[in-house]
Amino acid sequence: MTSENLRIMDANVIIYALIEQNRPNLNSKTVNLKKNSRKIVKRVTEGEKVHITTTQISEAANILEKLTEQDISIRIQRFLLEHPSFRIIETTVQDMKDAHRVVETYKDNKIGLNDAIAYVTMQKLNCKEIYTFDKHFDIFQDVVRIEN
Repeated sequence: MTSENLRIMDANVIIYALIEQNRPNLNSKTVNLKKNSRKIVKRVTEGEKVHITTTQISEAANILEKLTEQDISIRIQRFLLEHPSFRIIETTVQDMKDAHRVVETYKDNKIGLNDAIAYVTMQKLNCKEIYTFDKHFDIFQDVVRIEN
């Protein structure tokens, strides 16, 4: 995969990979999402390069701060910010404005601003594939959602 053909990674992959396996009341769907997300994160850890936006890093960190101990959250933040497999793409004000237009356009699908930012970033990078479990991305004809 060349630099311009890298996939983008959504925050939910990181979150599912890193939340505790033995949390109470995990249903079979969540357990399966965790398995798939861990496969993805393992490939990235082993060297597969991916794009990730500053927005997705912030979203993952924010959720993991609530779900894990602070030391674990800090290690995850360091991993996301420093691992050489992540190509961090800064979210600009213009990206946010463009994403807001996407939110307005697809309001019936209830796409959130963070997912719209990922989509806008994909367009900007000419990126067609995203690691995500979020079915909102299925509304975009030019996006392939990868779940494992």
